[in-house]
Amino acid sequence: MTSAKGLMMKTPVVIAILALAAALPSGSSTYAYDNWYGAGGLGGMYGGYGGYGGFGWGWGGAAGGVGQIYSGMGNLVRAEGQRNVLDSQAEINLQKALQENEKARTLHLENQQKIHAEKLRREREAKARNNEDRRLAIESRARQQQFLEAHRPQPLPSSQLDPASGTIHWPTALRNSTFDEGRQSIESMLEKFTKYGPTNDLTMQIGSAINELKTKLRGQILAMSMPEYTESRQFLDSLAESVR
Repeated sequence: MTSAKGLMMKTPVVIAILALAAALPSGSSTYAYDNWYGAGGLGGMYGGYGGYGGFGWGWGGAAGGVGQIYSGMGNLVRAEGQRNVLDSQAEINLQKALQENEKARTLHLENQQKIHAEKLRREREAKARNNEDRRLAIESRARQQQFLEAHRPQPLPSSQLDPASGTIHWPTALRNSTFDEGRQSIESMLEKFTKYGPTNDLTMQIGSAINELKTKLRGQILAMSMPEYTESRQFLDSLAESVR
């Protein structure tokens, strides 16, 4: 039997081993328990002094379990540190992304404002150009009208067209036989014009006959002098003005 002194010396060691084994993970505790109470543990101790060797083996197993605990705790600490670093970097990246988005949004708004301002400027310029073009067109038409009024043929004087009888005194060039048919048609219609008064149909017929005579006159432009042509053309224009 083991002496009481031997038990007293071994009891604190057993208590320490049991406490350490309780702190280990389940697998490590079982391993340490087996090492201690198995062939190399208490069995060896109670077998005599060889038990110290068993104690040494059991203690080594427990120390290995503690090392695993500290190694796992180190891994956890490193993992937590890495997670904190990654979280911090993610927060930094998020802030940078938000800042970039804000810059992009601000730049987009500025570009839209510039585009809108440019559009308004072009619209104002286009409106101003249209107004100027309209003003110039009105002035041009007014000048044309003034020119036409200034150069509009005047009705024939009574010396060339008798308002009472409708007798016409033709220029020398228009008394040529080439214009006989046209002259006679116009004289016949003018007699009715002065006798019965103007009507729409009669006025249109006289105007059409005068235009036909102008066409024949243009066909004879090379056969007469320029003064003769000019006089004859002005006469026909004034005749048309007289019957309007």
